[in-house]
Amino acid sequence: MKILVTGDSGFIAAKLAIKLFELGYEVVGVDKKHTEVSFPYLHIIGDLSDWNFVQNLGSFDIIFHIA
Repeated sequence: MKILVTGDSGFIAAKLAIKLFELGYEVVGVDKKHTEVSFPYLHIIGDLSDWNFVQNLGSFDIIFHIA
């Protein structure tokens, strides 16, 4: 199952994304803030208000919008 977590540079979204990753889900995190923290899953820096960026993310089974 492929899951998108928005706002994953924040505390709550990061904890959720890491837990989902540990449970074996394919996790992609998106945030427009750059952070020095390394993520165990795919982390993409981008702006969700940019429609071209959103279209290029692909499809997901579940989206947790925490941004």
